Amino acid sequence: MLEHKDIVGITFVGSTPTGKDVIYKKCGETGKRVIAQCGAKNFMVIMSDCNVKATVARFDDFFFGNAGQRCLAGANLLIVGDDNKFYNSFMDEVVGMSSRIKVGYGLDESIQMGPVRDKEKRDKIMGYIEIGIKEKAKLRLTEENPRLKAVSLIPAL
Repeated sequence: MLEHKDIVGITFVGSTPTGKDVIYKKCGETGKRVIAQCGAKNFMVIMSDCNVKATVARFDDFFFGNAGQRCLAGANLLIVGDDNKFYNSFMDEVVGMSSRIKVGYGLDESIQMGPVRDKEKRDKIMGYIEIGIKEKAKLRLTEENPRLKAVSLIPAL
């Protein structure tokens, strides 16, 4: 695709090194237009008139599928509005759903969330959680599934 004469543009979502060193470089050489979301973090925007149960029911796959290690995984949840009652009830649903996720061996079909890629990735995730806590976020824990210790990191209101 990067060299095909009939393709005039490329859209890429993936790692920064691949985007910078391969996609941008080759598109520059061939004169192709390029849109590259390098290291992208996808947002899920929630409005207060949404169907809470139906919306949260999709989060198990959107946020936790492939342990969040795919380009279309949700990384940020933005709840629009100033209704604290809606916010709190929505987050209670998210925490409840998260606490029921079955974690384990990724090739077992009954498992909903497998492992992260490696220790480096795990440490990076734990680092983000630590930054959130230092920035006064409220960490919500679950006793039902200790393997999902950090199910929800909520910014201080």
